[in-house]
Amino acid sequence: MAARGGNPLAVAGARLLGAQLTFIEQTNARKMAERMIGIWTSFEHWAAANSGGALDIDLVAAADGGDMAAIKRLIDSGASPDAINQHGRPTLMAAAISGHGDIADALLRRGANANAIDGSGKALLMGAADVGSEAVTKLLLRHGAIVNAVDRRGRTALSIAAWRGHGAIVDALLAVGADPNLRPNDGASALMGAAVNGYTAVASLLLANGAAIDNADKDGFTPLIRAAWNGHGETVAVLIKNGARIDAESKDGKTALRLAHSNGYPDIIKMLREAGAAR
Repeated sequence: MAARGGNPLAVAGARLLGAQLTFIEQTNARKMAERMIGIWTSFEHWAAANSGGALDIDLVAAADGGDMAAIKRLIDSGASPDAINQHGRPTLMAAAISGHGDIADALLRRGANANAIDGSGKALLMGAADVGSEAVTKLLLRHGAIVNAVDRRGRTALSIAAWRGHGAIVDALLAVGADPNLRPNDGASALMGAAVNGYTAVASLLLANGAAIDNADKDGFTPLIRAAWNGHGETVAVLIKNGARIDAESKDGKTALRLAHSNGYPDIIKMLREAGAAR
């Protein structure tokens, strides 16, 4: 897809789009289309804004600080709701990560793009999920944010929320079709994030919504191995109950039982042995 008009930001968008294709090709055609459209549309909006102008910089600062009066004044003076500052941060991203739901709502009502991305390739929905803003997450979803969009690392809003332990956001994303089995470039799924950090309620929610229980990361570690390694007994119990492979091995031969032994977690050792772990 050629960047239109020679705009350097559009060119940057095209390059990022190309970089996503390896990961995107692993998904079905519907998800591929969603991601390609989301990435390209976001960059076209971003490239169209007058990047780095004084009004833009002031508008982003106002969104970050929650200054509604300044937002209205600057937009009425000609600032674009899709303005970005000198660091590549869209106005709506500043509002989203600062938890200013009223500012985000006002910007969206003025036509801001709910699928805009910042200079690092992170979509607005990911920013809201990252900081745990349930209100902004739901607001973005109501305004058409693409739930399964990915960043440069292949992460989705769901995987970010799961790794952070934001259960309410995980629930909201799953309710509108977030795919719990989309994995980032390192293979560490949303369920892996919950297992690594011992977020048992999040793990249960993901499993109830179809998360593949034994999806391994790039090193061959499954969620059960990671949970046992970190001593998260409740999470180990939930994974066992839901049918995790007890004797799964990482690429270097580590198992949940071996790691529980080496790190001194007797309760987890007992659970694993009772579930049939032999090594």
